[in-house]
Amino acid sequence: MAVVAVDAYATNSDSLSGCPRHIALITPSDTDELAACSLAISWAVDGAVKVLTVGGETVVIPAGSLTAQTQHSMRIRKIFNTGTTATGIISYW
Repeated sequence: MAVVAVDAYATNSDSLSGCPRHIALITPSDTDELAACSLAISWAVDGAVKVLTVGGETVVIPAGSLTAQTQHSMRIRKIFNTGTTATGIISYW
């Protein structure tokens, strides 16, 4: 019989302070938005990250202003290819 993971937190409500339920490696795009808005993002290799927030602002997060390999809580709809130099970007939602 196959082992099936038990979700001890299945009855907890989703929130910005809670753990994300999904993770995806992101390919930045100047045309496509993320499949789902993020609760947090991270990147493996430091560099600039150009984003479109859920609130509608387009912002370039400068290289070195946030630590690589760390989850940063932010609600993001899109990560642009042009203006992004960080690599290994992950979205959590």
